[in-house]
Amino acid sequence: AICLISVIVNDQDLLHRVKEASPRPDALILMGPFLPETHPKIASGDVVLDLGDDEPIEASFDELFHVKVASLLSAFVSQTQCKTRILLVPSNEDVHHDCVYPQPPFKSSVFRDEDGQDLTMGGQIVRLPNPALVRVGNSVIGVNCADVRSVRARSART
Repeated sequence: AICLISVIVNDQDLLHRVKEASPRPDALILMGPFLPETHPKIASGDVVLDLGDDEPIEASFDELFHVKVASLLSAFVSQTQCKTRILLVPSNEDVHHDCVYPQPPFKSSVFRDEDGQDLTMGGQIVRLPNPALVRVGNSVIGVNCADVRSVRARSART
């Protein structure tokens, strides 16, 4: 079993690495934050989506996650026929997700398209809690994406 664990820095580069890997990894573990509260645009409340059609539109954090993460990963799996399981682990710094520890998986609603279709590609994209244990091949991997100091500070603000 081959496993690639990463924080998204450049989504296209990371997905390209998975597509070109030989052999392809059995699993790709992506750990948040996906929408960090410290990002300047998010911190300022300037959250817009540019879908290329018209003018950029204001978006909720869930809508932003849906377009920039869930839909992107679903399209990647669909277009490349990649069999790599994509495992998503939330972070306490994700502004669109519960700031508790342990954390539940991301909401299933952000993995549905406008018609209500499931974007997890039949379970190939997996929403994990934080922390989690996951089996990849014959290995069991423990993942934890938490900074206790960050959790305490953010909880005190809310």
